[in-house]
Amino acid sequence: MKNIAVLISNKGTGTNLKAIVEAVDKGEIKGKICVVVSNTSTAFGLQRAKNHSIPTEVFGWTPYREADKSRNDYSRDLAKLLKEKYNPDLVVFAGWVLILTKEFFDYHN
Repeated sequence: MKNIAVLISNKGTGTNLKAIVEAVDKGEIKGKICVVVSNTSTAFGLQRAKNHSIPTEVFGWTPYREADKSRNDYSRDLAKLLKEKYNPDLVVFAGWVLILTKEFFDYHN
């Protein structure tokens, strides 16, 4: 069984996440959603995840921008959070709107 991290944003209603949750529940996707991450606390999908007892994280870009940190820093730190806290086998971008840099995809530690 694969651990799946789902990244969402606040632009939609969480229907992509809903479809993933339903597919996991039906056994159409052989895995478990280990976390749902949003870049904002107002994403409806976070509530949808909580309703299914799925852990959630809010990992916003604004604090990085306000601290004059780079998008590379943000991407690396998001990857680090996912790897160290949830260790997903698969990361699904289900409406995620932020551009992540290669540091996200290259993170291994």
